[in-house]
Amino acid sequence: MPSVTDYLNAQKTAIRSAETAKTKFMAAIVAAAETTKANPTDFDYQLDRLDDPAVRTRFHQTFINSVTNPYQAGITAMPGGDPHINRNLFMSGWFGFNEFDITKMVDKAKGRLSVDKFYEGLVETLSERTSRARFAHANSVMEQIPSADFLTQVGITGARNPNALTLDDRMELVREFEHSGAVGPKLYTGKPYM
Repeated sequence: MPSVTDYLNAQKTAIRSAETAKTKFMAAIVAAAETTKANPTDFDYQLDRLDDPAVRTRFHQTFINSVTNPYQAGITAMPGGDPHINRNLFMSGWFGFNEFDITKMVDKAKGRLSVDKFYEGLVETLSERTSRARFAHANSVMEQIPSADFLTQVGITGARNPNALTLDDRMELVREFEHSGAVGPKLYTGKPYM
């Protein structure tokens, strides 16, 4: 049966995983932005060239390949045989977005953004989706802890109605427990579960 410690460990793993994904996204954006240069020796990226469908396609494919290449063996091993479908299934499950989402972002941006704005927008959007997917596991661990056990693990005794404990209550209590190592009565006095 999961514990509060299991939840905190899952949450830390999710944070590390999201940060790793963000780093990979940034590297993929740089590789994709390199494809916008008219001449490889140019210093600046030329995102205004994303108005050209060929440049946009090259940008899109470079980004997708950059984020999926490390996982290609697993994608290839997936049943079904269609590499395009397998890659999108993998991307949706692992990153929380797929090729279509990237195509929409790139098509929407075209040449209207600076590199910095494009970094911010793309990384923020992708990181948010990825973080949500990764934190879903930590939250499922939290939901599996029986309410009475949860309260005991964070040091709260005497709860008359532990089943009235909501997920929001748990999150508030576990934040305090993680921060202070204990939960003071000020935080739970008068709550429905007490």
